[in-house]
Amino acid sequence: MMLNARTGDEQDTEKLATALLDALATGNPEKLRTVLTAVYAAMPHQQYRGGIDRIEGHYVQLLLAAAHMLGPRAVAEDSSARGRADVALFAGDRLHEFEFKMQGAGDPLAQALEQGYADKYARFGDRAQVVGVAIAPTTRNGAEPRTVQPSQKGGRLDEGQSAGL
Repeated sequence: MMLNARTGDEQDTEKLATALLDALATGNPEKLRTVLTAVYAAMPHQQYRGGIDRIEGHYVQLLLAAAHMLGPRAVAEDSSARGRADVALFAGDRLHEFEFKMQGAGDPLAQALEQGYADKYARFGDRAQVVGVAIAPTTRNGAEPRTVQPSQKGGRLDEGQSAGL
């Protein structure tokens, strides 16, 4: 399993896999942040060679691989009328729409909300969340991942609306 190769410990892998599934199933942003931080922190630094698009794509590929191994349905480059999100992840009756950006290349959460990437999933209501992951170039981890439910205020980001992930 990919996570086992990253952590080197089968028990840690099972704990991470269980924690990821639990975070997605319950919509717990703090637990999701903790799990993603652990997975991304274990990535070898050699993976970070190349341009910004390649680095952002690497994070997307890891999330997709983990989702495919663990069971949630994942859609890469999830297209909408106004653009595309990096990943749409369906866990049980919940939707998680992910957008990744290198820090300094824009606000991923604001972009996803402004472009309305999750608007086509309005049927999910409060069970949908948009996740913006800003990748810190120095620590090579999700620096300030944030989430918001797009059903709040028409899916637009307002001050005080986002929660730390």
